[in-house]
Amino acid sequence: MDVVIVTLLRETLGDAVKSVNAVIPNPKIILITGKGAIGDLRNKGLRQCNSSLMCYVDDDIILNSSWYAKCMEALEAHPEIIAVGGKTPVHHTLGCMICRTKEFKSAGGFPKLDDKVLQKLGPKMLIIEDAVCEHQTKRGFGPLRHNLQFLCHSFQTDQRAGWCYNPAQQAWMIYDFFKAGYPDYAVGSSLWLIKPLFVLPFILEDRRDRKKCKG
Repeated sequence: MDVVIVTLLRETLGDAVKSVNAVIPNPKIILITGKGAIGDLRNKGLRQCNSSLMCYVDDDIILNSSWYAKCMEALEAHPEIIAVGGKTPVHHTLGCMICRTKEFKSAGGFPKLDDKVLQKLGPKMLIIEDAVCEHQTKRGFGPLRHNLQFLCHSFQTDQRAGWCYNPAQQAWMIYDFFKAGYPDYAVGSSLWLIKPLFVLPFILEDRRDRKKCKG
């Protein structure tokens, strides 16, 4: 199975790759790096996939056998489904899912932002509540640094943002993290509430790039 991992080349990547090799039979790992909207980067990996089924894995996630088994069982039981995924202990992770490669390519692959994939695939995507994979913030990886790396990667302009952002949605997510017993990740996620401070340098960079292209 082809496995696409869009990565910031963080120290979490090694453990993510180990989990893929341990859980998925004979995986062909395709690493994608660089700037751009997360959906565009994932689609870059999708275009390199040739296996009948392909898998997306976030570079800060540890897959486990139950996640993989439940997703595969769902695909076998529901031939009409194009993609199936699960969640971390706290929230759904749309960057970790197994897809029917040909059908997902025909559907146009990922939208630019994570929170649009459910709208795009609609009834063709299945989220399994008990297909849970592990998030590395619970393995000792600093959530503040984790989220700083996300904030400083791929923004450019709001229209081309690499990572979706909604202040009200973010505030509820922080509340959910505290409620679920993840105070460290709640504090790290609160950095997203000051996103505009981090976006400005990338807006300026993007404007400079556009001027160079016009010149």
